[in-house]
Amino acid sequence: MRPDPSDKGRVKLFKTSGYPDYVQDSILYWVRSNWKYSYEETSDILKTLSILWSARASLAFVLNEEKGADDPLAFLSLEIQADIEASILLAVSGFYRHARTALRGWLSLAFLSVWFSFNRKHFDSWIHRSPEAPFKHGDVMKRRCLKELVSKSSSLSRSEIEFALVENSMKLYEELCDFVHATGKKALDIYQRADSVPHFHPELLKSWFDDFYQVFEILIILSFARYPELLRMTRHRREKEEILSILSDAKRTKIRSLT
Repeated sequence: MRPDPSDKGRVKLFKTSGYPDYVQDSILYWVRSNWKYSYEETSDILKTLSILWSARASLAFVLNEEKGADDPLAFLSLEIQADIEASILLAVSGFYRHARTALRGWLSLAFLSVWFSFNRKHFDSWIHRSPEAPFKHGDVMKRRCLKELVSKSSSLSRSEIEFALVENSMKLYEELCDFVHATGKKALDIYQRADSVPHFHPELLKSWFDDFYQVFEILIILSFARYPELLRMTRHRREKEEILSILSDAKRTKIRSLT
């Protein structure tokens, strides 16, 4: 039996007897219904996401044009794009916990790309999973490692002072780890529903978006702190301003001061 479309937020999978493609049909119905509720109930979030999406593309473009495709920040921007896309699709489909797991990967890749920009000789071995590659059995997201990283240049050191980059990033990372490991009631999607499939929850989508925005801010701050010369570039001025427009006026002023 098909669910009642008027039963907002209660989208269930269904089985149509005798119909050969009922699995495909039911999944498409469920996903589209969740998307419908997400767009109707939280259009302001989704409009902001479209702005962030455009700024992300501009950041990847600027990094590739100014630093070259082999630069770790530029190279890993495609992997970051995949994490962003996965997180958005999971969130608007009702998989709020799983959407957070992609955010954690995105946050880790942002710091990894900066680490490898100072350690180019290890980048290729990491890409090819060589035995001597760093971070094979761990993660860059350790306070000690991040503090060492932000001490690598004066602009990164200043970004740590201005934005408390290490502490705020580690706090967010630890919160995202709760969702990865399904730790605690807040992280359990299943706690939010009484049946076996996800459905739309505006408060959970808003909570996910707040974390999404924080990770995006950290990515922007890291990119310009690592390469403050991008702030002085005269080429691609429109793209640069589009990226910086994501930040608040106060944070934008602090970022510009890194030059």
